[in-house]
Amino acid sequence: MQYQLYKCERDTRGQIEYMDLSVCDEVLPPPTYTRACNRVPCQVYQWMDSGKWSECSETCGNNGKKERLFICKDHLRKDVDDSYCTGPKPEKTDKCNVKPCEIFKLVSTGSWGPCSETCGENAYQTMLTECVRVNSRNKTEKVSKSECVNILEEDEIRPCPYVPCYKATYKWIVYEDWSECSSECGNGGVQFQINKCFDVTYEYAMKNVEDHYCDKSKSANMTRPCNRVDCFDYNWVSQSWSDCSSTCGTDGIRKQLFSCAKVYLNKTVEDVDESLCSHLQYPVITEDCNRIPCEIRVYSWIMIPEWTECSVSCGEGIQSGLVGCFEVYKNDTMTRAENETLCQFVEKPNYQRSCIKGPCESYQWSKEFDWTACSESCGEQGIQNTIHVCERVLPDGSIIPTSSSLCKDIPDISRSRPCNRIPCISWRYRIIHLGYLSECSETCGENGVRFYHYVCEKEFVNGSTEEVKMENCADIVFPNTTYPCNRVSCGREWVTDNWSRCSVSCGVGVQKRYIFCGSIAENLNPAECSASPPATTRVCSQQNCPANACVDKISLCTRGATERTCRYRGYQFMCCATCSKFQT
Repeated sequence: MQYQLYKCERDTRGQIEYMDLSVCDEVLPPPTYTRACNRVPCQVYQWMDSGKWSECSETCGNNGKKERLFICKDHLRKDVDDSYCTGPKPEKTDKCNVKPCEIFKLVSTGSWGPCSETCGENAYQTMLTECVRVNSRNKTEKVSKSECVNILEEDEIRPCPYVPCYKATYKWIVYEDWSECSSECGNGGVQFQINKCFDVTYEYAMKNVEDHYCDKSKSANMTRPCNRVDCFDYNWVSQSWSDCSSTCGTDGIRKQLFSCAKVYLNKTVEDVDESLCSHLQYPVITEDCNRIPCEIRVYSWIMIPEWTECSVSCGEGIQSGLVGCFEVYKNDTMTRAENETLCQFVEKPNYQRSCIKGPCESYQWSKEFDWTACSESCGEQGIQNTIHVCERVLPDGSIIPTSSSLCKDIPDISRSRPCNRIPCISWRYRIIHLGYLSECSETCGENGVRFYHYVCEKEFVNGSTEEVKMENCADIVFPNTTYPCNRVSCGREWVTDNWSRCSVSCGVGVQKRYIFCGSIAENLNPAECSASPPATTRVCSQQNCPANACVDKISLCTRGATERTCRYRGYQFMCCATCSKFQT
């Protein structure tokens, strides 16, 4: 509310003079005039609902929460800083994004895809994968592979089993001659002769292949017994007794004598040098002797240092020591008694020792059981010899194969014969297909065919080859080289992009390209193109790699190789150069 203000004036002939208000109050009190003012609401700030929610705290699961947004406003509903609102800010929450959490990932199916080539040494397979969805309860569900399109897939590959690109002949060939004997003695010694399967289509270029290509019933991995001799150990073996330390009295002692011997498992012994028993403690065995009253003389059996002949002419026998009756005097001198009956009241000792007169066995060459490989593959010098084994003939007539060195003094009984006496040719022509099919001649209809590309090569005896004109192979019968393809009704056609560069700089690599249904611009659903899609990869051949060159053989090596995948032998073979970076 506003009030009208007045001033008291005195007008004297046009001269205005302001007076005190009390002067005018005596003449005429001023009227009271008022008017409204500032008729607007007082300035008030308050929290107001914005009608919006905050972002959810979770993207999935059961714990997601969102908060209602409140804003501080003035009486004109304009936003102001939150500090103007004095009361507590309202709080209002609600659940949000309440749904199972799930992720998509690629997992292996455990199955391998088709080989990249139908034959040759460079074919490989890739492990097949599928896209699965994993929810918050860790349950998986197979879904379309398009859900995993943004996931980088690391291909796991392995080389395919070797399949030659020609009709091959396989044969077991001795790969390792007789191995070392598995035992030095006893009855379990065995030697092994290892055979491996070889591609012998061309004798001058034989190649070791997996064993399943050869007839397993004819592998003939041979074994033979060896070192079938008794095992032994060294030990001290008792012999005779020493002389008594006294000829009479109460102190006579004699010691048991021992010799070092080779003791076999069958308990037979063979004397050897005592140094071979130096690691064993020498036994000490004593006994009393000549415990008789001392007289001027006594009679005793004394051993004469001579032995009888061995009891056998071969093998192991016995020798006996010779003893005589001696007259022994108190001063330890002695003389041979005139009559051995003088010692009849003294026990006569029996000294014996073993003796070996050499083995009671012989050696001989076995009958021939096979021929050696021919020394030449062609020409006039090829020779084969019969194969014989040295045999030990035991006294009981049994025969045991043994080392050939034991028959070195026996005349050789092997026979020889000529072999491979055929003219040696310096070269020949052969047909080699390049290992991949051409593109289909038609995209649809009933006439589409694919065919293998062949080249004519001149192959030399040393294994080298030279590509020549096809007319040189005109007399060689070609195999069936065409295969039907795209035998479907015609619809929209496939369009192909240009081939990429070869994945390797030498050897055999891979090229890739993109394909589109209809056109590059349209890129229709593949189902609208009725024909089979054209190949997206093909083999490319570059110059020959240097011997033992470490190169990548496929293009995916640089983007897919990891330290883990490079642990697989197949991956190391196909991605040698890239995997070498992970080696320390």
